[in-house]
Amino acid sequence: MRSGKFWLTAGLLAAASVVLLSSPARAQSVTCDQLLEDAARSGESPGISISSARATVTLMTSRWRCTESLEKFSRRKLDPNWARGDETSGLGDDSSSDDRSGSKRYRSVRCDKHPRDFWTAMTLEIGGAEYWLAKVFTLDLDGDGHVDNIGFRLRSDEGQDRTLRYRIRGKKLSASDFPKLRLADEQLISRMCPSSVSFREPIDEALQVEDEPKVEKDQKGFSVPNLAKQSRRGRVPTEAGKRPEDKTWKTPVWLWIGGGVAIALLVLGGVALVMLMRRRKASDEDDDDDEDFDDEED
Repeated sequence: MRSGKFWLTAGLLAAASVVLLSSPARAQSVTCDQLLEDAARSGESPGISISSARATVTLMTSRWRCTESLEKFSRRKLDPNWARGDETSGLGDDSSSDDRSGSKRYRSVRCDKHPRDFWTAMTLEIGGAEYWLAKVFTLDLDGDGHVDNIGFRLRSDEGQDRTLRYRIRGKKLSASDFPKLRLADEQLISRMCPSSVSFREPIDEALQVEDEPKVEKDQKGFSVPNLAKQSRRGRVPTEAGKRPEDKTWKTPVWLWIGGGVAIALLVLGGVALVMLMRRRKASDEDDDDDEDFDDEED
């Protein structure tokens, strides 16, 4: 009896071991950067699923599994052969299928386009009011990770802000009604990656410079002074090492001649004065000698 229980227990353990060994190992959770590096080395195309409720993307391979936000995933520059929802990525057919977590599979359409590739900052006129393009964003209407429409947010200082959509049913105003917003091929919308791009308000001064013609002279021929240019000229620095007060003074030739003549006259006057004094002294001595001689004769 005991031997029968022993062999029964051994058989159950062996069967459990066979089941565990034959069942595939569950993928371990890693970061998406590690998963993508491993997939690039092995050449395996990861499977991709998106959860619209949590706005997350899950990547899966035979060994690894990772989850990150949809916004972060949309900024990745991935291989379009699998990371954009291609048929080779193991995502199934075009029909979306829900799993137990409430996530939906990507459709088999490549995601290799972004709004920034088609639209930039611009101004539009609607109903007599001027608007400027503030934001372009993708729309996933059915939550399957596949872009179905494009939204355009317009702002204006003259009226209320407006939001347009590219695809509109009925007679409502559509973004495709404006040549600046119109795509060359509407099918490009299905290839858009979930993302958005924002723009700043265009600078009025830049628009005025482009629109206003250059005016150099008026009809009467009077030149319009360029005050900015003149102010720059007034601020032109002098040469290095020289200041305005350091300029050398050049003596005129006539000043040199006059100075030489004055010096010569001064020298000659001094010589003449000395000779005159000597003569006067000599004559005084002669007069004294004559007086002495007369006294001796007497």
